[in-house]
Amino acid sequence: MRNSQDIYDELSIALRQGSKKKVGDIFFQIEYLNLSKNQFDDKLMDIIIDTLSKFKEFKEGVIEKVILFLGSDFKKASESQSIEIYEKLKEISFGNADLSLKIIIGDLIGHKYSTENALGFCNFLISKNGSIKEDPEIKSIVMAVYYWLRDKESEFSKSQKSSYEKILNFLNHNF
Repeated sequence: MRNSQDIYDELSIALRQGSKKKVGDIFFQIEYLNLSKNQFDDKLMDIIIDTLSKFKEFKEGVIEKVILFLGSDFKKASESQSIEIYEKLKEISFGNADLSLKIIIGDLIGHKYSTENALGFCNFLISKNGSIKEDPEIKSIVMAVYYWLRDKESEFSKSQKSSYEKILNFLNHNF
């Protein structure tokens, strides 16, 4: 069996080449390697975070593979890695990413992050929506997060309910 360093080197090359199939195949190998691990290797997370930081340089579909990989085993990201990923995902949400990528980001945040983070992400998007050129895709991202939040509504604290109300008002006025 190949070692992780060889696979990570191959992943870096495949990401730069932009082969969605190759990237997907390598992430499958990495998932297999990580079955018995409690946390992602720092080297792997460095590659992922670097890729997210430079998302505009990658071919369409490659970043989606990265995010889908993260979603499949998100609990293995450390708290600091999770925070760094969260910040990169916020940046991508306002980048020149296509709608499908933005929806995948919203889905990941709504499903894998805490209620507080998901609410904060939506409110960040809503607040930015008025201060930048109107972006109808923001509504789609907020909707993707809302899908996961609506099932947790009964567990919200008072401040979370207020944030949630802001999201509902935004969606009601923009859809």
